[in-house]
Amino acid sequence: MEMGAHDFAGIKGPDKGGFMEDIRRYAEKRTGTRSLLRFMLQGTIFTLFTGFPTALGSFVRPLVYRALMAGVGSGCFIEKNVKLNTPQRVTFGDRVMVGEGTIFDVVEPRSRIVVGDDVKIPRYCTLRAGPGDITIGSKVNIGTFSFLAGYGGLSMGDKVAIASHVVIMTYLHGFSDRSVAIRDQDVELRPVVIEENVWIGTHALIMPGVRIGTGSVIGAGSVVTKDIPPYSVAVGSPARVIKER
Repeated sequence: MEMGAHDFAGIKGPDKGGFMEDIRRYAEKRTGTRSLLRFMLQGTIFTLFTGFPTALGSFVRPLVYRALMAGVGSGCFIEKNVKLNTPQRVTFGDRVMVGEGTIFDVVEPRSRIVVGDDVKIPRYCTLRAGPGDITIGSKVNIGTFSFLAGYGGLSMGDKVAIASHVVIMTYLHGFSDRSVAIRDQDVELRPVVIEENVWIGTHALIMPGVRIGTGSVIGAGSVVTKDIPPYSVAVGSPARVIKER
């Protein structure tokens, strides 16, 4: 699937309508609707509660955010300064734990981020969806500073373990036309599928269009450019299967 750079960013090009129309478009991008009342309510709630201190705030936030999000299960724990763009398209299962500074960014209103039960997403991770969805199974652990770019779609099975600083990409910039800046060329979207019980080591890079089979292990610092069969151990750049489990 290919998209123009302006579509990929989830931002429409210049349009007439003046200042208020710009505000309504921004409200739609942040809330999924053009309602200024909804936009102001959402901003007020986040302003009041995103920095609410102590562990008490981490238990209170999930209860309050139920008024904004698509769904929040029981027993969730959300630390301070977690950012939710278009929270109406973000769903947490039961007992989800989210660390400080993590970003859930839905760049197109029709897209979704769905997080299963008993998932731990520690501090300073970024999950970005749109136009594809991000779907995370249950009992998944994601390491600090990991970046999940789900533009082309990202699906993750149960009991996946992702170490810190892992990057998962689901899109490629075009660069064939020298007369056009690379940032302005079409973007190719390729979904990534990570099946259940996969372990991905620190600083690994998962490239677009890859499927990692059930029970596989990806070594630290590896660059995965092609499918990995189930129960394989793969290492290197590009990653190669060195043995089976």
